[in-house]
Amino acid sequence: MITNNTNTPMSASVSSSTPSSTFSIYDELKKGVSFSPKLDQCVRDTTYNLMHPAPGFRRSDPGLLLGKIQSGKTRAFEGIIAHAFDLGFDMAIVFTKGTKALTQQTIARLNKDFSFCIGRVKIGRPEIIISDILSKRSGFTTRELNCKNIIVCKKQKDNMNILLDLVDNKYFRSKRILLIDDEADFASRNYRTTAGNTDLAVISQQINDLVYKLIDCYYLQVTATPYSLFLQPSGDIEVSNGKITMPVKPRFTEVLPIYPEYVGGQQYFVESKQSDSMYYYLFCRVSDECHHALTKRDARYLTNVTSSNPLSELRKAMMGYIVASAIRQIQTAIEKDEYYLSSCIVHVEISKEKSTSGKAS
Repeated sequence: MITNNTNTPMSASVSSSTPSSTFSIYDELKKGVSFSPKLDQCVRDTTYNLMHPAPGFRRSDPGLLLGKIQSGKTRAFEGIIAHAFDLGFDMAIVFTKGTKALTQQTIARLNKDFSFCIGRVKIGRPEIIISDILSKRSGFTTRELNCKNIIVCKKQKDNMNILLDLVDNKYFRSKRILLIDDEADFASRNYRTTAGNTDLAVISQQINDLVYKLIDCYYLQVTATPYSLFLQPSGDIEVSNGKITMPVKPRFTEVLPIYPEYVGGQQYFVESKQSDSMYYYLFCRVSDECHHALTKRDARYLTNVTSSNPLSELRKAMMGYIVASAIRQIQTAIEKDEYYLSSCIVHVEISKEKSTSGKAS
């Protein structure tokens, strides 16, 4: 059972805090991005719990936003950032998994959803600057430091080092900062043992150093797979050479509500096995043979995509999605005079199998 450790009522709001201006970034965000009443309450509760640690906890001790896969976690933490800005926060730092594509995707999403406060904004609106940490090697200008900033930082050693260098600037350190650790179970807290000594892995140590350096910092973990975080010991941890690391076990957990149309594990892995269920036709498993065919750039497959036997299951899945989506678009246009939007998830296994000799096959 997941409990809220802050002992605050779930209906609590943060209206007692002094807003940064009369213009509400959060209210404006909600005009362009749909927020259900439950999601709105989740955003407000999470922000409240971050800002009001229970006795025995520090504000830099992490909270957790727990949401199912593809259930709107990005939208939720965008709302938390916007709400925090309204309450006087100066900066949000968003950690992403260590891929360039995901970093660019996150920046594009933030630019789109916060476009109303980017560039030449209307009088009375605070300006938001969204940056990749790689563009901040030379630091911030005075103008930038006087704006609201969202920095996206890939969980990778060199990116983190740039961020740590920035923190040494006294003007940066004095800012009220919200840390959003997306996919917080990935790279954020790993250990390594060498010659009997246990230390934090590089990225984990860098995040730990960042939290330690910041003066006014609030840390939110976001994930769909929280097990490694829940199993962390409570309180500070001593590693080799007497070094102390800060805790990552969540001091509170907020569960992200799912929207009525959500399709997830229940449909894909339970109902998809029932022949009388519509989800029986939703999930298409791709064979190992097909996976192997996709691991190499083989001209035989590239020139025979529509007929190659090893690609038959992937072809069936993609054609099924295209045809079904086209039908739904026609139905929705006729019934509701709306444009039907859909998505297809292609999950690719990226790990390599190991042979008995220990070499990757």
